[in-house]
Amino acid sequence: MSMSIPAVIHKAMRSHDGEAVEWLKHIKELQQTPGGRLHLKALQMAQMYLEELIALASSADQESQIFDNQRVVTPHGATNN
Repeated sequence: MSMSIPAVIHKAMRSHDGEAVEWLKHIKELQQTPGGRLHLKALQMAQMYLEELIALASSADQESQIFDNQRVVTPHGATNN
């Protein structure tokens, strides 16, 4: 990746849940570089944000799957399926 570290952090913080895993990989790699150590606090904040984004997306997917599998019966015996 040829972007500067601040540019990577900026793009990572603006990513969507579908991109979060890939950006998290880049952030973790940068934390191990000499240049990344100069931006360690910002990289850590980006890492926390991306990990939370991934967890929320995963949780939402699980809830959606549970909701899709449930049948709701109305008082008249009809279902929502």
